[in-house]
Amino acid sequence: MEAERERTRAQEEQQKAEAALQFLVQDVIGAADPYLLNHDPTLVEMLQAAAPKVAERFGSSPAVELQIRTMLADAFLVLGRYSDAEREMRRSLELRRADPESTPLVLGRGEWRLGRILVSTGDYAEAEGLLRSAISRLEPLATEEPTALAGALDDLGKLLMQIGRAGEAIALLERALELGTDSEADELATRDALATALLLSGRFDEAETLFDEALAAQIALGGEHTDGVAAILTNRSSLYLRSGRAEEAAADLRRAYEIELEIFGPDHPETARAMGALAQVLVDQDQSEEAEKLGRRGLEIVRRLTPHSIEVANQAAWLGRVLTSSGKEAEAEPLLAEALGILTEVLGPDNDRRLTCANSLGVVLAENGKLDEAGALLDDVLARRRRGWGPASGECATTLHAQASLCRKRGDLEGAVERYEEAIAILEPLGDRERLATTLYSYAVVLRQMGDADGAAELDLRASELEK
Repeated sequence: MEAERERTRAQEEQQKAEAALQFLVQDVIGAADPYLLNHDPTLVEMLQAAAPKVAERFGSSPAVELQIRTMLADAFLVLGRYSDAEREMRRSLELRRADPESTPLVLGRGEWRLGRILVSTGDYAEAEGLLRSAISRLEPLATEEPTALAGALDDLGKLLMQIGRAGEAIALLERALELGTDSEADELATRDALATALLLSGRFDEAETLFDEALAAQIALGGEHTDGVAAILTNRSSLYLRSGRAEEAAADLRRAYEIELEIFGPDHPETARAMGALAQVLVDQDQSEEAEKLGRRGLEIVRRLTPHSIEVANQAAWLGRVLTSSGKEAEAEPLLAEALGILTEVLGPDNDRRLTCANSLGVVLAENGKLDEAGALLDDVLARRRRGWGPASGECATTLHAQASLCRKRGDLEGAVERYEEAIAILEPLGDRERLATTLYSYAVVLRQMGDADGAAELDLRASELEK
């Protein structure tokens, strides 16, 4: 009996393989006629033209249809066509759920795949639910199918990092590494994700060691120009920026952007992310023109591919910061407001990324003369940061600096002095030389307005010493 079942399964798999090959040859390759398109079709155009034919060709064979749709979903995901990938994978999962003979492994893999796609589209709540359901189905199969469970754990960990829950992600990513992955490249991607989670949790030394080890292994595996190398460089740059190593961060991001552009071309979301990240560093290095160009292009790409997602919020906030640094606050304001709306909806009002964006918007509102709106927003940010980070955090000092600048615009110089003094008292024991120097210079301007030239000169001297 068992031998007969094995023969039947083998025949079914052969039929599926033949059907997939026939679909590839007849429907995909033959779908997009270059004479009708007036150009040689791209792979995306060929797949998009072939996808509507799946139900007609394979509707009488659900097992084959779900396999073809899963194949299409995987291809669309890699190509950055997330809505197409979601459509195909939703139908594939429907077919799996409708089949009474679907095993936990088949259902778990389907939920995992759709959850991964929804992370890319920004549907985080549904993605988390699907990934957790997949993990519950795959957990009892950990011995027989460890890599499937590892993949779902890895994707859930990455999702949690995106929505500000890096502490929860660490244990998931460590478990994924213990189980093992399908390939060395997948293992290195998980190590990169774990390093990022450690970084976001404040464990800088552990994160840097893991980044460096993962990068060396990735280069040894596939060479210098791979997406894996670009991903590690991008994530490591965040550590450099948080450690005050801006030139090293810029070098990593420039290299990552060049790799992504070479691999994916100019219109892919991975390239857009690299554009936005590089723009942030360039604007601080007085390369505003290139920074703005990259920021605008990156936002244009993600608006088209992943509307109203965290990707759009990130790009809009990045471009808003670039425009603010270039003195274009009027253009920056609606972008920062859009980003804040998305981040509030997706991450909640107390999330640090959301508060960073709100702080930036408050500064811009003040520059645009909307002093009451700016004051209310900055007061809310400071209250939330004091609750979340404690009253002596560097984040609170940043908001106090913004409030002091607002007091100056209102003519309340005493209020500005009070807030600068509080910010300095926070920053001095933290050893944050860059932010402390910026605050001292701003405080000196107020003292000059108040007629205290000697006090201002003393602050300028202290700030210049910190910059050495």
